[in-house]
Amino acid sequence: MSKKLSLITPLYNTPLNYLEELKQQILPYNEKIEWVLVNDSPFNKELVKYVDELKGNYEFIKVHSNIKNLGIYKSYVAGYELASGDYCGILDHDDHLDLEEVVAYLEAENDFDLLYTNEYKFDNQNKFDFFDKPELDILSTVFYFYTHHITLMRTQIVKRILKEYSAEKYSSIFDICLMLDYLREFKNIEINVVHIDSYSYGWRVHQNSTALNIDQKPAAHIERIMKVEEFFKNFDETPIVSIDKDIQYLVCSEFFSGYDLYKIPFANNLEEVERWFGLLADDQYVSWIGSQPESLDLIVEILNTSRRVPFKYLSEYTNAPILIVPRSSYIYFQSEPSYQRHLPNVPFILKRDLNFVSINNLQGLLFNVKPNTIKDEVNIIVIK
Repeated sequence: MSKKLSLITPLYNTPLNYLEELKQQILPYNEKIEWVLVNDSPFNKELVKYVDELKGNYEFIKVHSNIKNLGIYKSYVAGYELASGDYCGILDHDDHLDLEEVVAYLEAENDFDLLYTNEYKFDNQNKFDFFDKPELDILSTVFYFYTHHITLMRTQIVKRILKEYSAEKYSSIFDICLMLDYLREFKNIEINVVHIDSYSYGWRVHQNSTALNIDQKPAAHIERIMKVEEFFKNFDETPIVSIDKDIQYLVCSEFFSGYDLYKIPFANNLEEVERWFGLLADDQYVSWIGSQPESLDLIVEILNTSRRVPFKYLSEYTNAPILIVPRSSYIYFQSEPSYQRHLPNVPFILKRDLNFVSINNLQGLLFNVKPNTIKDEVNIIVIK
């Protein structure tokens, strides 16, 4: 296989039966996969002995041993430094995976920048809480980390990111930070994303697992806010970021770049909204698609949605116009998997063409992010 995969697994007092189970799941693909173990508990003699035996018995296993407990972030970094595959991914020490479809995709000589699969939770009795993930888009993935594991990235890009960016202060959300920094590498370049729609990864649920309760890491909520603010500031956005009150792993943001670019008014000033809408005919970058709205309330609804959209950020990733439609138009999307699989209160993109818009008589505000707009493709912004 031309594309070798490196899986990085930090170990901290890992029960040996967990590692044995993972070994058995990876073993059938040992000629195609490199398993990098980072032992962060050198005081655990039983674990040290087991890991040394693995290293001695299997050529596909690499081992790095920390001289003392250094924490999850430095263990990840040590693992990535050892990785030699074209692609790499994180594999938690207490979880399961099924690599059949992932390896088959790699063997087919397919090229990609990012690959992710579906997942589930499991305990000693059964599998449950199956997560059919939505198709990745460059908007929703910034607000919640639905790719999780198993996610594969280009190893050389990851190595460069770890050298250039300091993520140590976000150590409890290392994988989220890495994902955002990885996305940042694809500004003005279309990222080639593959979603394998099968359950290739399982989160083990036990007393000490975050799969049982995400609030076991309360510091992660603050770090999420800090990281998202930092991320958007790189695109000249000035967001107000918070954690969703109902869904603890969902970040909510309000943006102001719509005012900078299109002078979008605050929706509580109805006279300003009406005056702004009346001037759309003179603005080559903003226009109303479809029949004229019958009420001002419809415009206000769309403008409220527009404050959830980071226009400057999106302009770095796409030349296609952004179409924001009212909720009455969502009926045309509700039967689609991407719509059904997203959480509520998350802005996400459905890529369509203008023919789709005209056939369904969609109406809404169309924002041309750049003058060299791609005329036949539209990014439709939807919030369930």
